[in-house]
Amino acid sequence: MDSIFFNVSNLYFIIFIIFFLGGVVKGTIGVGLPTITIGLLIFFFDIKESISLILVSVILTNLFQVFEGNNFKIVIKDNFFFLVFSSSFIIPGIYLLKILNSQIIIFFLAILIISNSLLYFLDKTIKINNSNTFGKQSFLGLLNGLVVGMTGIYTMPFIFLLQSLNYKKDKLIQLMGITFFLYSMIQIICFNFFNFYNPGIFTKSVIYSIPAVLGIMFGRLIRKKLSENLFRILFNGMLLIIGIGIFIKNFF
Repeated sequence: MDSIFFNVSNLYFIIFIIFFLGGVVKGTIGVGLPTITIGLLIFFFDIKESISLILVSVILTNLFQVFEGNNFKIVIKDNFFFLVFSSSFIIPGIYLLKILNSQIIIFFLAILIISNSLLYFLDKTIKINNSNTFGKQSFLGLLNGLVVGMTGIYTMPFIFLLQSLNYKKDKLIQLMGITFFLYSMIQIICFNFFNFYNPGIFTKSVIYSIPAVLGIMFGRLIRKKLSENLFRILFNGMLLIIGIGIFIKNFF
């Protein structure tokens, strides 16, 4: 009995650390909470449960970011087609998550995480000309929505749109807050519809939002002390290790 209690207690401690770490990353650079938390949680849980556990944290942490700035109307107007298409295609993405083997989703997730890191370390910036057109925004939105629904990762290929916009930091942060809040609300509704959610998982998701919020507060302190560039190097290095670790654990 003592051994079982110790193991369960140990797991809860690890999960709290994972959410705190995701919050630290989010607080420091404005993104990364879903990527870090899902990337680490799937070492302990199925991909579907891992995504379910982070949704309350994502909703709460992005709610403040939605109103952080005075560009709400401009940001929505500029990216309207992307927001509509990406939000709509989360639903078929979640359906794919439901019907596909978890190993396929995990493989795709590992590819996304590793690709994200390699693009940074290779200094590859992919920009899209005329990124505000209906065709390009709808296509990017379609792809991003499917990826969000299947993996819970919000930033690929959304990052290509962000790199193409001539936005200052405050507008980018507000766009990410609006987008991620919208995505997580759609996910939590669809997860209930597809029976991924139950009262137990929801309760855990609420509890785990506490270390995530604390992590964000700590991350904002780090942002004042540590060079953002250095932190991005550490962040992407960690992502690369996580992605490779996922491959090794699940496919070798």
